[in-house]
Formats: sequence, C-alpha cells, structure tokens
Amino acid sequence: MKKRNIGLLFGAFALGALGFLQPVKANTYRSLGVKDLSSLSKSPASIGFKGKVINIEDTKDHQRVTFEIQEVLRGDVPRESTLTLNFKKPAQLHTLGWPQQKVPVFSRDEESVLFVTQNVRGEDFFIGGEDQSRFYVKKVGSRSLIWNGLGNRNLIDTQSTNTLMRAIVNDMQGRNEGSIDYQDFKKLLDQTQE
Repeated sequence: MKKRNIGLLFGAFALGALGFLQPVKANTYRSLGVKDLSSLSKSPASIGFKGKVINIEDTKDHQRVTFEIQEVLRGDVPRESTLTLNFKKPAQLHTLGWPQQKVPVFSRDEESVLFVTQNVRGEDFFIGGEDQSRFYVKKVGSRSLIWNGLGNRNLIDTQSTNTLMRAIVNDMQGRNEGSIDYQDFKKLLDQTQE
C-alpha cells in the first residue's frame, strides 16, 4: 500500500510540475556572411553605406538617425549627402509579433558601416539580427577597422583558401582582435559581385 501511495504522490507531483513549465522563446538569426550582405543590398529596399551620425531624434515609437553619407557600398542611396533612417523601437516590433530586437544605439559623430533593409511599408529600417549588418568603425593610424555585434565571426572563414580571406585572418590574428580593415572588407564585397 505504501508503494502505491508513493507512486500516486510522485505522479501527482510530476503532473503539477508540468503545469508550471512554460515554453521557452529564443530568437535565432541566420548568420549573414559577406555574400549575404552583398546580395541583401541588391534588393530595392536595401542599402549599404559608410556614414557618420550627425543627428539623433527619439520619438515614442521610433529612433530617427541622420547620417552624413561618406561612401555608398550597395544599393540606391540618395545622392544627397545625408540620409535619415527610422528604426522602430522594440516594444513596437514585439506588438507586431516580431521577435524581440533591440533598437540600434547610435552616438552623435559615430562612424558606422550599415547594411539595412526597409520594411514593406517603406517606413522603417532593420539591421540584421544581433547587429550582424551594422559595423562600428575605429580609426587606428591611417586605417579604419570595423567590427559588428558578433565580432565579425559571421564574416570570417578561417578554413578558406581565398587569398584575401587568408590575409584578413592573418591580419586579425597578428593584431589579436576581431576587427577587419575596412578596405579589405570592401574588397571582399567586390569579390562577391564577380
């Protein structure tokens, strides 16, 4: 009798514990490599550029960031020297059923390399998951070094036999950091167009 009571008690406890379990939600983003960034920018709603932040406005639903365009890398960026992009704030994205995503944080006078896609209504821009398509720029001497939210792990192929990729990997290892020389990054983009 005691074994049966223990078995029933255990069963009731197990069923009760199941009631407390909640499904776990996790965001997963496909890794964007150099080819992805290059082809992403072939879409009419996507652009890639290097620019300097000259103004930031926060509204209830958006962050509006104005860039001084330094160089167009992909897509149809207006000929004006500035471009203003709207980034929808996370609470707004979440209510639309999109995965929770952080609004990119920009600072005035910051230089960035961005590959962004406009939503279907033409109102807001999105940066690839986990900041994969937003690159920070750091000046070191005469060089501009760039890195993204993943430390460029999505771009680097350490097993590649491509001469340029090998040179980039060796340069990164020599400096013991994950940033990529901006000129080398542009060459990689150009190689994907060939």
